[in-house]
Amino acid sequence: MMTAQSSPTLSPISGTPWAGASFVDNMPTKTNAQTPTQSGWTGQITYGVSGSPKTLQVNNTASANLSPIGIVGNTSARLFDPYGATGTPLGTTTEPNLDGAFEICAPAPAGSISDNGYAATDILITGSASQVTNVAELAGKSFVFNQYCDPINQAAPQTLTFDSAGNANFGLYTGSTNSGPLTAVPVPAAAFQSAMTGTPYGDAQQGQTLWTVYRFVTATQTVKYVVVERRSADGNYIGMWY
Repeated sequence: MMTAQSSPTLSPISGTPWAGASFVDNMPTKTNAQTPTQSGWTGQITYGVSGSPKTLQVNNTASANLSPIGIVGNTSARLFDPYGATGTPLGTTTEPNLDGAFEICAPAPAGSISDNGYAATDILITGSASQVTNVAELAGKSFVFNQYCDPINQAAPQTLTFDSAGNANFGLYTGSTNSGPLTAVPVPAAAFQSAMTGTPYGDAQQGQTLWTVYRFVTATQTVKYVVVERRSADGNYIGMWY
């Protein structure tokens, strides 16, 4: 079971995801010894907004540096799995072939700085994940950013680190580029905490940002975190810190 967060269309942005997406594979139970390299592995991901779901057919044809599963019959969409980009998923406690977070990208809109022609439209989070609402849990953790389903083209990815008090420290690109020198942008723990629980950071003129944080457990009992970022500026983009 997956939950989906989609790019908002209005400002200010909402902090409520739709808990309606799902992943279905071709096995009758989750206990069979199925792997992504098994011949004939198929399934589908259903996601979108309530009342208007979208479905992607997937199989075990890995896309190099993107995901250990591939999309069938849809060349306009990409599926990025940061945890299984090398071809083998970490899996979750409920589905060994499905990692805890996926990014779906479609053709980038006009004016995008994407260097591969794609930009994220949705972030899918496994339904077995738990939402993190206390920034203190992120103390000492670090993340990198993806918005374009193509991390290998970013020689110096944007970064997010948290100090021992939960203050966020971003290393961000500036100007019209998605590479190059990073500029330090601090966000106090209290402000990040508020954005985690539905109060956007920033203002309507410069852009409002929400960070929704999840933790999930891999098939080998390792705890992973993912930060979903949505912002009302720059076309209401969505991306993930992982």
